[in-house]
Amino acid sequence: MTAGFRDLADWTHTSPKQLVALHLTKSPNTERGYREDLGAFTAWMGNRTADQAVRELLESGRAAAKRLLVSWVNRMRSDKLSASTIRRRAASIRSLISTAGDPDIEIIGWQIGRLPNLPPAARVRDCTGPGRDDVMRMFVACRQRDDAIGRRNEAILSLLYYHALRAAEVLSIRLQDVDMDEPAIRICAKRGAGRMSLRLCQRTAAAVDRWLKDRGDDEERDAPLFSRCARWGGKALPQPLSYWGLLAMVRDVGETAGIRCWPHALRHAAITHVSARTHGSPAWGMALSRHRDVRAWMGYQDVQVSHVSAAEILSRDQIVSSEPDSADN
Repeated sequence: MTAGFRDLADWTHTSPKQLVALHLTKSPNTERGYREDLGAFTAWMGNRTADQAVRELLESGRAAAKRLLVSWVNRMRSDKLSASTIRRRAASIRSLISTAGDPDIEIIGWQIGRLPNLPPAARVRDCTGPGRDDVMRMFVACRQRDDAIGRRNEAILSLLYYHALRAAEVLSIRLQDVDMDEPAIRICAKRGAGRMSLRLCQRTAAAVDRWLKDRGDDEERDAPLFSRCARWGGKALPQPLSYWGLLAMVRDVGETAGIRCWPHALRHAAITHVSARTHGSPAWGMALSRHRDVRAWMGYQDVQVSHVSAAEILSRDQIVSSEPDSADN
């Protein structure tokens, strides 16, 4: 193929159907989102299939393709769709175009570039989570049960809060992933990064150890660490805990402690609290959260600094204290 800019699409080596399949080869959640976004674009184009919409888009050339996307964004804005939905859909189609322009595929020799009419991104999520005292009351509620379910719940809360694990990461832990000699666990990390090892803090290690004694040994080391604690005829049934079971458990414990809570809120709380206790240090915060991009970690900071404020500080030769306004945010 000819290197450099080439406006016309070349389907010699890759068909539209193959391009769509490659575009959708992502993690399950990303694939579901991309498929929905591509379906919305296909419906707007008036095509029967995504393959036809992709062919028409890429064969129109760079200028016409950009006009199409600008018109689509304008239509979504007139339909009063949220800014996040519009930006996500546009990013999905731009990703498809980027795939088509990949040097190893090179269906086209151009990229779409910046879309001038995208609505500004706005932070609408509250990333603070419950306060430290609220979380501690949840731990107390688990200990007050003084049974296997209470000890299981305390171990789960310890992983969700002290280690800021995601719900899927907690549920991915198998018996063979637990090493109490270290102590450490292995989790199935986000974005297909495979299993990674994490050392446990003392409180979490103690909570997991107490739960293991209640759970008992399982002949199948591939069995999940956390089960439902179901019993039938006086015999324990080691049924795996589902996400919905985990969600219901955290909500119930939160209600007992007098707060509204869900699994990911504990991760938010953990990152917010460690940031407050380390003067907003990204080194500590990103080590706990395992964020790859510092911008994701910055979403948990409650201190917003304007450009002019920074300029005033510099011009006045002032020293700014790194102490946060409050310990629990």
